Amino acid sequence: CEAGLYSLEEGARLVAERGRLMQQLSGAGAMLAVSAGEKEVTKELADWAGKLSVAAVNAPRQVVVGGEKEAVEALEQRCRERGVQTQRLRVSHAFHTQQMDPMLEAYLEQAQRVQYQPPRRKWVSTGAGEPGSEAGQMAQYWARQVRQPVEFARAVKKLAEEGVDTFVELGPRATLLSYVAQGLAEKQPKLHACGRA
Repeated sequence: CEAGLYSLEEGARLVAERGRLMQQLSGAGAMLAVSAGEKEVTKELADWAGKLSVAAVNAPRQVVVGGEKEAVEALEQRCRERGVQTQRLRVSHAFHTQQMDPMLEAYLEQAQRVQYQPPRRKWVSTGAGEPGSEAGQMAQYWARQVRQPVEFARAVKKLAEEGVDTFVELGPRATLLSYVAQGLAEKQPKLHACGRA
């Protein structure tokens, strides 16, 4: 909404529809944060093809994997045996994985009902880690964003390349700021948390 792509009301409706459709999914998946590089993690996932996938790359050595619960447990055990730090995420679904596929068509239909406008401000997509698409492609962008990995680390790096040196996180915990600090350690960005409990 801040970029001016759509109104606050339209954005709220889109978020509500996304939540509604997600709640209709089975919720049988799980997610695991792995303290390792993306290439390293992706190589490990070859043993669980079709069952696990990278859901987010938050920092150079902070990757989130999601998919079938049993496969996540097996990956967690392997990481433990190899001394790789992991943390199981408390989630209702395996977001940004193949388990989101059943809702994509219906969500695209909802996203196509939004009245998009050309952005008033530059913005960077966490879907591609690059400057955001034009208004004409926004419905497709939001549908892809449900399924594809979150490229948070890449987006942060791009923002830094564009001259951004201050990052603010709104929420009860400053989780994302720690990822920013990891990804931009050499630049020493200014980090601010708002709304911490």
